[in-house]
Amino acid sequence: MGRFQNPWIECNLTAMFKDNIQLVRRQSGGGCVYHDKENVNFSFIADKAHHNINWNHEFIVDVLKELGVNSVFSKRGDMRLDESQKRKISGSAYKEKKDTAFHHGTMLVNSDLEKLNHYIHSNKSDLESKSIQSVRSVVSNLNDAKDGMTNKMFIDTMAKKFCDIEQIEYIDENHELYKRAIDSEYLKKLKSPQWIYEETPKFIVSERTKEFEIEMTIKKSKILEIDITSDLLHPIVVANLCETLINTSLFDERADDSFIDESALIVTEWMNKYFELQSLPST
Repeated sequence: MGRFQNPWIECNLTAMFKDNIQLVRRQSGGGCVYHDKENVNFSFIADKAHHNINWNHEFIVDVLKELGVNSVFSKRGDMRLDESQKRKISGSAYKEKKDTAFHHGTMLVNSDLEKLNHYIHSNKSDLESKSIQSVRSVVSNLNDAKDGMTNKMFIDTMAKKFCDIEQIEYIDENHELYKRAIDSEYLKKLKSPQWIYEETPKFIVSERTKEFEIEMTIKKSKILEIDITSDLLHPIVVANLCETLINTSLFDERADDSFIDESALIVTEWMNKYFELQSLPST
């Protein structure tokens, strides 16, 4: 039956593999984000006791104001151009641990929005997940609000504003802390296919077709529960199919002859299509 990709990732994996677009996975929740050389990814990291999301939001708003761009944060943590409040220029994701917290954000400066919309999509039929959900919005670039805006302008203004209020040590690729981080085992884990594709949150997939109804509960890429209803499949075939699939990984390879009846293939063929059949990428 082959191998499956994770379904909750809101991106066009087939197009990404074809165009050699790299997929990475962050620890914080939220939806898929497109990065190219014309946008900026930033993070606020602090002790949990001192972490203040509202302060972070206001800081970015002030940075953009100094650059001549009016902006506002929505209740979802999105940043939007103030003149319309419909055009999204930045998205955020958050995570809290025992002692620390961090806030990820991306700022669209002059990104290729056509490619962004090509690689990111969400066309899954019915997917319920315990992870933080994202909402698609109309996106725009800072450069649309002010001509000539560049990544460097945003980064330099942000760095200067930090330096005006705090003692800041600038760390580049030559700094010892940077070198240690690049060579760390933790970074190797984050780049591994196991982390990117298999460490899934618990989610439920349900689908109704002309041939069957199916509901699966999945966690860490393993099928925990599965329920199939079909007038075309004999109850023995359904029982065998469920027994074969339960407690298996979406990435497990299975021979088609492992099923008691060829009619069961209508379900496995749907699974192949739904989960975008691909081989698990290597590092």
